[in-house]
Amino acid sequence: MKKHTLSLLLAICMMVFYSCSSGGGKAFETTEGMADITGQLDDEFGKDASYTSVILSYHKDIGTMVSATGTKDPASKKLIEKHRANKGWEDRSEITLEIEGDAKPSDFMFTLKDVDNLKKVPEMVKLSVDKIKKEKNFDVVVESVNVSAPSRINSPEDKLRYLINCAPPNGGTKFTMIFDNTGNFQKMLY
Repeated sequence: MKKHTLSLLLAICMMVFYSCSSGGGKAFETTEGMADITGQLDDEFGKDASYTSVILSYHKDIGTMVSATGTKDPASKKLIEKHRANKGWEDRSEITLEIEGDAKPSDFMFTLKDVDNLKKVPEMVKLSVDKIKKEKNFDVVVESVNVSAPSRINSPEDKLRYLINCAPPNGGTKFTMIFDNTGNFQKMLY
């Protein structure tokens, strides 16, 4: 009995040590991680919130960080930018949309339902890394994922897009992989 208790205690200590020292993994690489991020956004902004952007980034000492600009009221021109790192949210700034003509604030926003709760992000991350490795013949890591609402600057048909930003682990050429609003690969920029 004493041996089992000691083994259990050792296992718990190791889990605590690794969870505190590692900063956590890249949540945007897994379905479970994305479900957790979606839940965090729902808790902080509200289940039916609208966003102009959600940015996921990673730092080895902190883990996955989330920056989001959104509002509970899609008819409002006032948004709040919030940042989450180390388990807590911080308000960064208030933003007011300046809109001309017949456009509505919601024309420049998306909901998590619009992007199927970000479920396709891990698939896009994997495809990005694999595509760069195959076409450019070197390894990269994903530094950030950016989900951006349509800007409507280029044309009224401008749509939401995903940007997967990658770079070699030790620095070098940065790549931006662009996916459309449904998660289909569009192009690579570097």
